[in-house]
Amino acid sequence: MGRTETMQLLSEAREVFVNGHFAATLFLAVSVVEHSLMEECQQRGLLKNSPPLGQLLKVAKDHSVVSNDMFIDLQLLVFRRNPYAHLKEPGHEHGLGYRIRDEHRHPALILQQDAEMAIELMYKVFRSTLREAHS
Repeated sequence: MGRTETMQLLSEAREVFVNGHFAATLFLAVSVVEHSLMEECQQRGLLKNSPPLGQLLKVAKDHSVVSNDMFIDLQLLVFRRNPYAHLKEPGHEHGLGYRIRDEHRHPALILQQDAEMAIELMYKVFRSTLREAHS
C-alpha cells in the first residue's frame, strides 16, 4: 500500500523499463525516489514542505534516511536525469553527447545502464521507506 500517485509511478517505471524506454525510466524512477523520501522525511517530522530534490536528498542524508553511499548514488542518478529534465548547454558534462564522447560507448548502452541504475535505486529507496500498514 502507498500513496496512489507513488504506486502508479512505481508501476509505470517498471513498465517503461521493460519496454526499453530508458529516458522515461529515469524520470519515473527519480519521481518514485522523490515521493518515497519526501513522505519518509515528512513522517519523521524533518520536513513540512516540499523542497527541491537536491535539498530533499541532503535532508535525507543528514538525518540518516539514506546512507552516505546511497546518497552518492542518488546524486549521480539525478545528474544523469537532469539533462533530460533541464536543457543543458551543448557539451555539458552530464549530457548524453558529452558522455558518448567521454565513455566511447553507444548512447543506447549508456541510457540502458542509467535506467538499470535508476530502477535499482528506485526499489532500494522504496523498500527502505516501507512501513507496516495500520488499520
